[in-house]
Amino acid sequence: MINGGSMKTEKTLHLRSLVLVLLMLTSFTVPLLSPFEPSEDTELENQFQRHESTTSDTSVAMMLKDIRLGSPGSSVSQIRVVPGPNGIGHTIFFKANNGTGGDELWKSDGTPDGTMIVKDIRTVAGSTDIDKMTVVGNTLFFRANDGNNGSELWKSDGTSQGTVMVKDINPGSNSSTPEFLTAVGDLLFFRAIHPSSGCELWVSDGTSNGTFLLK
Repeated sequence: MINGGSMKTEKTLHLRSLVLVLLMLTSFTVPLLSPFEPSEDTELENQFQRHESTTSDTSVAMMLKDIRLGSPGSSVSQIRVVPGPNGIGHTIFFKANNGTGGDELWKSDGTPDGTMIVKDIRTVAGSTDIDKMTVVGNTLFFRANDGNNGSELWKSDGTSQGTVMVKDINPGSNSSTPEFLTAVGDLLFFRAIHPSSGCELWVSDGTSNGTFLLK
């Protein structure tokens, strides 16, 4: 039951799906719903782009930021929207490669200056392999590999300091490889590999002590 629902959620959150985000018009105080998506224009080389409605009810696409100059582009994917505290504002999270640090976690407030890397999670050679990005309340959960602890569960509040590993479920350089991340209320359910219990269902409230195997 959980596996089926989670797989359906993963399919729904396909990296090419449009994500509706709440933005403020520069000349009005009324919020505008605008979709963001990776560009499929060969000239834009799969960069982050924004669609805006015009007075003639047409949609205009523009590149939000050229994250990686030239080819092959920044390979933007896994766009997720996290509401701000008390429902005020939104942060757009996504995975991108700027050509120097591999695939890392990025964020955007809908402006070029506000589009930036959140944290260089993997400071050693290689990519963080960020995957399974899932929103729970005001927190983004995801799977990442920092080069020391294997592929484990991480979370982010949009700041470098607030982007941390939740728990090293499979200790050391081994990986617990969290799968099927699913939000239920203010909890995250997922499948993970533990050296003693094997591949089982886990739950997390975002803290190390609150991340444990369900029995």
